[in-house]
Amino acid sequence: MDLSNEQKYYLIGTMKKDLKLFAKNKICSEHKLDDSKAEIIIKHFNYEHGKCLNCENSELLDEYMECPNCGKFNYNLLDPYVNKKLSKHPEWCLTFCSHLEWSLSFDELDDKSFNYYWCDGVAEFETNEILTRKEVETKAWIGEDGQGIYKMKIVFGERSIANFKNGESMIDCIPKKDANNWIFIDKELKRITVKLK
Repeated sequence: MDLSNEQKYYLIGTMKKDLKLFAKNKICSEHKLDDSKAEIIIKHFNYEHGKCLNCENSELLDEYMECPNCGKFNYNLLDPYVNKKLSKHPEWCLTFCSHLEWSLSFDELDDKSFNYYWCDGVAEFETNEILTRKEVETKAWIGEDGQGIYKMKIVFGERSIANFKNGESMIDCIPKKDANNWIFIDKELKRITVKLK
């Protein structure tokens, strides 16, 4: 079974929390498998990368491999939040940026000069800076025509840092109200800072 990075993130997150039913439902719905086949797949997911789920041999190097010690097949998925090769530009980043774009409610700001502003996109960013700096720099297209190029700083709060570490949704960390408390925009400098939960 081939998995996209987004599917890997979800399955790793659910398996780490021992939410096997959620993982099984995801496999069934997205891969059109029945319960029994999905159950077999779940049985082959090891919780800790590199460690066989059967004999606890800790020398498994590759994904999707049989343990050289006991012969049991392991999905052995690389954790994208540990493996920087996978987390550099994961698929979730593009989805997150789209949701952030849609959530920027400029008409809710106290400064009414932004009433007709809208965002036409947020560029993907280097995700490895989330844990080291707790913020990232990127750019966004903002303005009355949605085309002004703004430098954007995304500041990650405690919840978003925890979600990132645990492979949970970052979209849930985008505030849904009180725009003045999380969107800070400077028209002259063409800079915007957003603070996530």
